[in-house]
Amino acid sequence: MKKITLSLIFFPLFLLGQVSISAKDAYEIRSYTYDLPSNVSAFTEIIIVPTDESWYVVNNGGNEGLFSITSNNPIDEQLNSSIVRTNFPQGMWTEGTTIKVRANGNAQAKIDYVVYKFNNSDITLATNFNTQPNNSRIFVYPNPTPQVLAFNSEKTFSITVYDLAGNKVMEAEGNNINLQQLSNATYIVKAIDSLSKEVLSYKVVKE
Repeated sequence: MKKITLSLIFFPLFLLGQVSISAKDAYEIRSYTYDLPSNVSAFTEIIIVPTDESWYVVNNGGNEGLFSITSNNPIDEQLNSSIVRTNFPQGMWTEGTTIKVRANGNAQAKIDYVVYKFNNSDITLATNFNTQPNNSRIFVYPNPTPQVLAFNSEKTFSITVYDLAGNKVMEAEGNNINLQQLSNATYIVKAIDSLSKEVLSYKVVKE
């Protein structure tokens, strides 16, 4: 239940072998956009890392907040009581870690962040952990989204949106698409890289 920074060694290397795991091995990647509560408000909880999971959390834009981090692990000397910091709490956090936020002077502030999720069994069996996420992996954010869905890429895509019955409901060119006119539901977003012709597909929730 403590922050993982460089490496974890639980067994002798001659028994386990050199096993590495990095953020690209996450079983789920999810992006979030959050409007920070007023700086006179109480801290609002945005993350509780659940049992049997470890999350790598990375800043994706905006840093106008105060961040309170608490761990439920009483032997964790750094996080067994709340710590308030002004920088985004980027890094690997294990089960029981809670992150709360509020604005730091800017009432209109937002933060964008991405969560890479791992099973604890994946982490504890690793003799080496590379905490750098694989930024070459293209994802869409925020998801769920109230309107604009964007790609974390400057590339140009041919974007097509389908409902779950397979009906085409929208098309666009670029690296974002505004879903505001669609009903709240789950959609399939397909994107074709205009240069490489790589086809990408995402399940997106419009809320």
